[in-house]
Amino acid sequence: MSYTLAAWGAFLRPAFDEVLAEAGIEVIPVDGKESPVDVAPNCDALYVRLPQYASEEIIGALPNLKVLAVPGAGVEVIDIDGATKHGVPVLSGRGMGHEAVADWTLASMLWLTRHVGEMHTAMSTGDWPKRFDIHPRRDVHKLSIGIIGYGAIGARVAAILATGFGSEVLIYDTAEGARNAAENAGYKVVDLDTLLRDSDIVSIHAQAKHGEPPMIGERELALMKPTATLVNTARGALLDYPSLTAALENGKLAGAALDVFDQEPPQQELIDKLTAAPNVLVSPHQAGMTIDATDSLAHGVASSIVEVLNGGRPSNCANPEVWADTEVRA
Repeated sequence: MSYTLAAWGAFLRPAFDEVLAEAGIEVIPVDGKESPVDVAPNCDALYVRLPQYASEEIIGALPNLKVLAVPGAGVEVIDIDGATKHGVPVLSGRGMGHEAVADWTLASMLWLTRHVGEMHTAMSTGDWPKRFDIHPRRDVHKLSIGIIGYGAIGARVAAILATGFGSEVLIYDTAEGARNAAENAGYKVVDLDTLLRDSDIVSIHAQAKHGEPPMIGERELALMKPTATLVNTARGALLDYPSLTAALENGKLAGAALDVFDQEPPQQELIDKLTAAPNVLVSPHQAGMTIDATDSLAHGVASSIVEVLNGGRPSNCANPEVWADTEVRA
């Protein structure tokens, strides 16, 4: 049996297309200004990439749709409840290529705690700071680090910090299974307010949901130590950026490393405000974009699409309850 996949956004790597081609799946490109309902109304699979959004209306208007897929770990570009209502499994790249994001997170923590950017700027402008001047640089093993979201990325970051650096690690997660896993791994599981108050570095690795307000806003930032720093490699929607820039401007926060933004690309005005602070690192949503990670994502997600179309049930399904639904499309 032949199948078609509507690609509403570019594939991360050619390997994605190659896996689908080997399985005999025809790929129909959908321009960002178009709708898959108009371009590929009879598609069997739909691949969705930011900034597109597969609403329940779109899902319901594709009568042959058997599977939805995203290229990364976040599934906020798909109406999960709508997909489940229509019996369509949603596949993600969760747990695939997560090492790359963990690497970037750890690198940014070191950048922040050692004030690398400020030293680089000083040297590049002809300044030579006195080597023995007291400076607020810290050793990572002396810090308490809060991880928001104990998924594949959060768990890897926590493990490296705890075993490699000897840091104290605090975990916050809304899912009971994740909290149990963190406790079994020996970490201190706390509520969000406690994590924010007690951490020297807060690193966000949670899932975002379409249309929900930011998890970290003015109130939450006010709970953090003025000497603390914040890292966000998850989703821009989880963080209120105007509140963050205000905290940095007012000295209520010591720095931030940001790979994601609530609008991508962000307004230059926001970037100018952020980078005006002395200890801020910005990156264009590239934390997970290594050759190795994108190959892993491309092969993993594409293979899972093929598996579903062939009647399988891969583990990287964001709404596994559809497997028990007799109305799942076949």
